[in-house]
Amino acid sequence: VDDAQWIDTVSAAIVAEAAGLGAAVTVFVRDGDGGHTGAGWLAEVDDGSRLTLDVLTDADAEALVAAVAPRLAARDRRRLVTWCGGDPLFLVLSAELVAEGALVDEHLPASVLLVVRERLDALALPARRTMEVAAVLGRRFPLSVLRRLRPDADADLDDARRAGLVELDGDHTGRFRHELVRDAVYEMLGAGMRAALHDEVARLLEADGASPTEIVGHTRGAAPVDPARALAVELAAAAQHMRSYAWTAALEHLDAAEVLLDRAGGRGGPAELRLLLDRGRALRLGHGEGSHEVLHRAVDLARHLGDDDAFVAGVAELCDLGPASGVGVVDADLVGLLDDALDRPVSRERRVGLLLAGTRLLAFVDDERARRLYREAGRLAGGDRGLESAVLMGAHLGLSHPGDLAERRRAADELAAVSGDDTSMAWEAAFLAYGVGLVTGERELVDSSIRRLRALTDRVLERPRFFGHHFTEASYAHLSGDLEAAEAHACRAVEVGSRIYPASRVFAVFSGITLAVGTARGTRTSLSEPVEELVADSPDAITWRTVAAVLAADRGDLAAARRHLEPVVAADFGANAPDLTWTAQAVLSAQAIAAVGDGAAASRLIELLEPHAGTMSWDSVCAHGPVDGALALLRDLVGDTDLAAHHRRRARELLAALDAPASLWPWLG
Repeated sequence: VDDAQWIDTVSAAIVAEAAGLGAAVTVFVRDGDGGHTGAGWLAEVDDGSRLTLDVLTDADAEALVAAVAPRLAARDRRRLVTWCGGDPLFLVLSAELVAEGALVDEHLPASVLLVVRERLDALALPARRTMEVAAVLGRRFPLSVLRRLRPDADADLDDARRAGLVELDGDHTGRFRHELVRDAVYEMLGAGMRAALHDEVARLLEADGASPTEIVGHTRGAAPVDPARALAVELAAAAQHMRSYAWTAALEHLDAAEVLLDRAGGRGGPAELRLLLDRGRALRLGHGEGSHEVLHRAVDLARHLGDDDAFVAGVAELCDLGPASGVGVVDADLVGLLDDALDRPVSRERRVGLLLAGTRLLAFVDDERARRLYREAGRLAGGDRGLESAVLMGAHLGLSHPGDLAERRRAADELAAVSGDDTSMAWEAAFLAYGVGLVTGERELVDSSIRRLRALTDRVLERPRFFGHHFTEASYAHLSGDLEAAEAHACRAVEVGSRIYPASRVFAVFSGITLAVGTARGTRTSLSEPVEELVADSPDAITWRTVAAVLAADRGDLAAARRHLEPVVAADFGANAPDLTWTAQAVLSAQAIAAVGDGAAASRLIELLEPHAGTMSWDSVCAHGPVDGALALLRDLVGDTDLAAHHRRRARELLAALDAPASLWPWLG
């Protein structure tokens, strides 16, 4: 007799009489459950032979599943054990169905539904209805909500608990003993009843002020009743996840919203526009594929709808896409969109965001304009602490002129002061401070900044900083003379950066590190071939021409060095629009000029470099030697030997302050 705790009175009497006549009777009964008849009749058939069975352990349950369905993967076995809650009947039945290929879609087979129906039918009708509402609430369900929907829920739950369907975790939460039972009860409801119950639950929770992520499962279930509300809540839930940088979860809600667009009549309207903007942003920040196409669709739809605010938001997101611009290369169509967006009337907050995005877009191709946009953002943000913090976060690219060093220091200090628990702001403050310390020769600031970056990098969620961290670690290792570590971090930076940024930008970082390491080892000419390819692709790029000139000089090919120097000198060494990398470029130019013996070019470069004496040249990644060392080379060339000696002395003092080995820059002499 199975489940004897639920035996009816007449059947119990027959079993007891059969036992009295000498029949062998085996009874299976759940301990502690009296059922309809109580357990007193068992005394009449009990001869003292008892075997107590404990609940199956997870290991035993997995072994049972493996015996029934040996080809099932371990991961799927564990999932089945969780789903069935260790119930042997459900485990065997489900494992057999899996082995037969019958349990492969979202609908449970009739045999499973029948077993659950039999257990459910043992309950009174009110208790069955309570179980149906509980199934809509989930495998774990809040008792407070269930009680409001089913006033007699406590009595019903007692019946369901005795039937082995649910368990109570204190006075606040109930749960189905087996996930499979909950799924079966839910499926047996029928589509109409499911939607109606989800709608009722959603309205109750909404009235209580529940968040979008707390009610979205119910509005989704009630979509046949109210698709417009389901769409709105999916979008709100996605936005809630995006605020906590949970990009994957946000995209799941946006996918669900996409399915609802047509049913809700949102296609081609504001709802689709919001969906496209959020999807593009989530893909961009989550480093997913397709963000460029999605954001362009958003911008086109915003233009069609005449929504200036959304148009500007979409253009700003496009400007912030890593692949939008590389070193010396930019998407001309995107620059046109930026110009269009800058002409549109939007809120101060939106315009500041656009100006900062434009700064990031143009920083590698039109530094002067990028700098102007950044300064306009700073002026516009004045008086608003939130906007001022956003501007400070853009200081790395916005304050990129060699003369902006003092402002960069102030930005780093202000960011550190206001960052609080914001790890992204704290990271940016440390990153700015590291560069300042390296350029000015403050070893203590360099050391404290790298320690801060190490502590913060894993905790930054909004925009992961692993690329910046690895190339800064490479810079620090180089400065300390650990060239192998510098190369290892450079390779890691390439691995991370190539998923986000265009090849030219990633190579610029890698080549800066490799050039610095190669200079120390005397092997930098190994970069000649890839640099020549970059010159061929971007013949007007002063940086690549400069590197090509110094590498040619290293190889002893002075004719090639002169050829590459010619456009550099003609462009006045890029001094008309210097960026943060300019001093590194100028120091490299000085080495090439000294090799070819161009006195006129040396005199002009002395004039340009003198204001930066006393600092370390930097390409925003690695140090390329003291500016005074380059001035010493140039002074020697033009015959100013006393000033050359003065600059060499200052170069040694700077290296001593940084505790950096002079052997890193053999050209210093």
